[in-house]
Amino acid sequence: MAFFGISSNSRPGKVIIDDMYVYDRVKDTGDYYIFLVEGKLDALTEKRLVQDIEAAGYTSYVILSAMNGEYNADDISGSKTEFSLKNKSRWNRYINYKGKHVRAIMAFGDSLLQINKSDDCLTNDFMAEFVRSYYYIGHGFIGNYDCHIFPVHSLSMIYHHPKEDLTKVDLNYLTQWFREQLTRMLKPSYWTPDLSPAKVHKLTTREEVEKLLDKHEGDEYCSFDLETTGLSWRHDDIVCLTICWDINDGYFIPWELIKRLVGVERLAKHFRSVKHLIGCNPKFDIKFLWQNGLPRDILPTDDTMLLCHAIHSDRSKGLKPSAFYFTYFGGYEEPLKTFRKQTGIDNYGEIPSNILDQYATLDVIVALRVYFEAYKLLDELETKVIKDDDYDQLFDDEGNRDKWTIKRWYEQMMMGIYPAICEAEYIGVRIDIKVLDKNRQMMIEELKKAREACAKVFNTDPLFDWFSTQKLAKLLQDNGYPQVGETFKTDDEAMIEWKRLNLKGVSELENLRAIWSCLNTFMGLNSEYRKQAQVKDKDPTKKTGWLEYLDYHEEDNSWRMHQLYNIMGVVSFRCSSTNPNMQNIPTRGKWAPVVKRCFTTPTCPFFEIDDDKGNHWTLKYDDKVETQRGIVRADELVETDEIIRKVAVRKSV
Repeated sequence: MAFFGISSNSRPGKVIIDDMYVYDRVKDTGDYYIFLVEGKLDALTEKRLVQDIEAAGYTSYVILSAMNGEYNADDISGSKTEFSLKNKSRWNRYINYKGKHVRAIMAFGDSLLQINKSDDCLTNDFMAEFVRSYYYIGHGFIGNYDCHIFPVHSLSMIYHHPKEDLTKVDLNYLTQWFREQLTRMLKPSYWTPDLSPAKVHKLTTREEVEKLLDKHEGDEYCSFDLETTGLSWRHDDIVCLTICWDINDGYFIPWELIKRLVGVERLAKHFRSVKHLIGCNPKFDIKFLWQNGLPRDILPTDDTMLLCHAIHSDRSKGLKPSAFYFTYFGGYEEPLKTFRKQTGIDNYGEIPSNILDQYATLDVIVALRVYFEAYKLLDELETKVIKDDDYDQLFDDEGNRDKWTIKRWYEQMMMGIYPAICEAEYIGVRIDIKVLDKNRQMMIEELKKAREACAKVFNTDPLFDWFSTQKLAKLLQDNGYPQVGETFKTDDEAMIEWKRLNLKGVSELENLRAIWSCLNTFMGLNSEYRKQAQVKDKDPTKKTGWLEYLDYHEEDNSWRMHQLYNIMGVVSFRCSSTNPNMQNIPTRGKWAPVVKRCFTTPTCPFFEIDDDKGNHWTLKYDDKVETQRGIVRADELVETDEIIRKVAVRKSV
């Protein structure tokens, strides 16, 4: 038979074509399957794979290598996806073969990266009994597949060879999972997403927008999204609004059209009228809209990221991976990715209309499809997979047993706190800039003293680079510190052991580390402060700690940090925060009060204070009171102050 001009035996079997591994057992009739392995197979692995494939009942199939030649995954530097795509074989010519279209593809290990052209979703994302173990890819974005993909791990993990005898194989749960996937891929039918086409419409006139909003006034579902010039809702601009009321038609509306002609108040009226206002991480978009005049009582009702997290808390849940899980649009952002990579343009306001319009509008169409499919999966989970006894049983206010479902958890708990989180991010956390600057200067002086104390103990220069782990490790080794663990480290575990051994200098090092951690993580340093602290300045433009996130509000002369919250976003469903991380603020220790005193509250004309003695004080912000540390203004009081009396103000005659 001929393989793209290369002749081989007519008997089906293994050949090498253009440095691509091919094991061809495709029959002329009936369905056939592709098993896409990462590279060439050794004889032993090939034998085991063929045995498993045929034992599962496959009679028409082809094994192909995704990449040309041989490679060692451990030797790859940089992006595995980029490496895979650069070394791609011509395996996809077998998607249509012998006048037929492949029924399904089983992707082994890193070959999945090549199919998806990204690492948006990986094999582990499909390894759960309660979610589908496969997905469907359409055509036109990352390739013309139009088939289902069944991910499994690499063959080196499925057939793990003990070092002492490579002819043996240790079977494990990944072997079992692979064999279960073989069974699933042979089933007569698969779940398939809605395959109806998406249509992108660009609106250019006020009349078009108003007519559309009128048409969909009071609709059940509305998916919305923004594209912006950057990530800061305070300093960047909206480029466009995209909106979708069904799963087929999406509309691109330039923001200037809303801002100058339609009016934000008209958009607000429409958003109030719909029952479900849906987005993927819509708290990002709603803050931009609030900043541009949308009333703050308008809030999203549904977030597909949280919905997907409620279903499976241990896999990626952004819109890009969800497009693979729930729709046929996986990889729809590929034209935009290619453009950005080729041009280096990240500002969405500078992206050509023919690229941005398509990508941005597909965002809302995909989000709405994900929403509907995720709810269908929820219904399936709660009727077929999860038994009644598996639900946590709680009591309601009347003492009746109250059953909790995943759907109820998402709707009442996760989305229940959504408004408060949106508001918290928008308002931000206030910082007293004077206290912050004062405490930073104090800690810089303390850092110098701590460094001198360490230098005295270890008989070295005070300007020694104490914050280089390699240099510090060598200094400690030279001073006889023992190794803790497999390698010599200077981490907390090592410090605890050295402290137990009562080694010299441990307390001094701990003090130095605590000061540096608070100074660099909270007070923040820039080039000027690093110079004052006499630490190396590798990047003069870099800001650390809270300095990186402080934002000045001219309207009330306040400094704030607008942190981001991951709503119940960790595996355990607790909340976390970033930019900055508000979970690592110290609660005890010498420097905890120094950090906490940097926070402040909005200016308030009155304070209501209950002290430990049971006294109640009503004070104006500028009232003066006598405390154990002297006379201070009411707005200067701290938690440790004890109010003795209110100081009377002498009135002038």
